[in-house]
Amino acid sequence: MMNMKIRLDNRLSAVAGMIRRGSVFADIGSDHAYLACALVLRGVCLKAYACDINTGPLSRAGDTIKKYGLTDRVEAILSDGLSALRDVRVDDIAIAGMGGELITRIIGDAPWAALEDIRFILQPMTKAEYLREWLYASGFEIEAEAAAIDGRFVYPVMRVKYTGKSRKIPMLFAWTGKIWDNTDDASQHYLCRMHAKARKIARARNDEEYIRLMRMLEEKIR
Repeated sequence: MMNMKIRLDNRLSAVAGMIRRGSVFADIGSDHAYLACALVLRGVCLKAYACDINTGPLSRAGDTIKKYGLTDRVEAILSDGLSALRDVRVDDIAIAGMGGELITRIIGDAPWAALEDIRFILQPMTKAEYLREWLYASGFEIEAEAAAIDGRFVYPVMRVKYTGKSRKIPMLFAWTGKIWDNTDDASQHYLCRMHAKARKIARARNDEEYIRLMRMLEEKIR
């Protein structure tokens, strides 16, 4: 008998942990559709969409969906960003494994998705500080945020909602988000990485802003 469990790595497990129970879920850039299928198999999501801009990953997603007998609950959709979801009911949308700038473009290209009842679960690989600044300037706010260690790397994972209130955030929050408030080992590891990055910039530029940021991070790290 086939094992009906899908094992997710730490990064995708952190994303899965942000998804609301009972939601209709969409994964943008889904590749093998492991996340979408895992959430349905676990009973977290009622239905899921595995979306990708390329036919190759979409074909692999279709194979996974068939393997686990989920063709009635998980659908593979060819989609450039969120474009194919415009007329589809969806509650939680994951955009993971991409750079922060690309994530902002995907959300920015779909203004119809800026609704108070939709949640975005975002996992930027780079430019997390840019992403946080853009989110708050564009009327979003972070509801929850965690760090996930995967191999040699540590990533931020955030659940975001639209409020319509645009605001500028402090530099410290742009760099650390709500991970600053966490005390777990992964969060400490993330803050250490941000400290090393700030220190490198501060030394290269002799920039007072980055020197202050570096010192604030030093006080937080255990």
